[in-house]
Amino acid sequence: MGFKSIGARLITVACVGLLLLLIGYPPRIILMRSVSGDGFTLEHYRSAFSNPKNFEEICNNLFVSSAATVLSTLIGRAVAWLVSRTDLGMRKIIHLLMLTHFFIPPFISAMACQQLLGPVGLINKWYMQISGSTDPLIHIYGQSGVLFVFTLSGSVLMYMVVINSFQKVQASLEEAAIITGAGALRTLRDITLPVPGPSVLSAMILVFMSNISNYGAPSALGYHVSYHTLTTRIYEVLQDFSLQNNMEVAAALSMLLVAVAMLSLVGKECLLTGKGFAVVTGKAEQPTRTRLGILRLPITTLTCICGLMLSAAPFLSILATSLTRAYGLPFSAANFTLNNYHTVLFAMPAFGRAMRNSMFLAFSTGGSPSDMAFWPPIFA
Repeated sequence: MGFKSIGARLITVACVGLLLLLIGYPPRIILMRSVSGDGFTLEHYRSAFSNPKNFEEICNNLFVSSAATVLSTLIGRAVAWLVSRTDLGMRKIIHLLMLTHFFIPPFISAMACQQLLGPVGLINKWYMQISGSTDPLIHIYGQSGVLFVFTLSGSVLMYMVVINSFQKVQASLEEAAIITGAGALRTLRDITLPVPGPSVLSAMILVFMSNISNYGAPSALGYHVSYHTLTTRIYEVLQDFSLQNNMEVAAALSMLLVAVAMLSLVGKECLLTGKGFAVVTGKAEQPTRTRLGILRLPITTLTCICGLMLSAAPFLSILATSLTRAYGLPFSAANFTLNNYHTVLFAMPAFGRAMRNSMFLAFSTGGSPSDMAFWPPIFA
């Protein structure tokens, strides 16, 4: 055995060991904490899951995460198909708008929706000024608001995963179906849409797990109306110092998230077992684009609106709020101010340290730029 092969095996073993350490260590700690006490015990699980309030919040989490995953799949897959396989107008702009939202964390999206659609948000303020009503038009807090934010973020993730698969659908397969007598709709149903099936299923798992483990959106939009999910309940238990074993009960609740993740992955493998999928490579082909005909303009308009809702609306709502003297005041010249930026840049010593910490953690770990706002400070 040569030195190269020995070195390659050692590198492989080291990488596998490091991977197991990084992936396996956190669940192991949570598991050990959840069964620790006077020796091995399941008392913390009994305490966690016998509480009717915890059960209700688990159901809330599963429902809103599942519903958002279904909606995200429908929206993200549809936009991916329109951009990659049709003669949709402004495809590059729509693609850019979809990618832009990837850099907006769900918590920031929740804040943007709060500032845009909240009781004193821009849209509700405009509605009340125009109609003279004292009641807001849209109620963003609670289950509907969390579902809305989850759907927005999940649609982008679904789009990013699926569009690549749509672009790899070989035009020769679609041309063969048409030559044999299949119409455009049947070709779409039997060839174009089924090919990205494994990618769609993988994206659904990612979207579902992102939703079920998300804390930012439920905390921003749920606390106001006492709507809680499993993640916010775990945080409440951790902050409940009157509970003697609060850390252990929180660990027991957290293990449910681990179990759901494992079941999701197992379910995916079971669905794909016995089904053959193959990626045929070769010379790149120009994709066959479906002509939308008279529907091209309305579909392009609707898709652009969807892209603007995902990217421009959150940015603009946050920008408008940041330039307003106080939250709830209408955005106008009389209420315009730059004092908020002056306070952040020159009157908050922690801002510079927070930015250094965020940049260091984002680049050193290869994380997404959207993660920077949530990583704990490490420089004293």
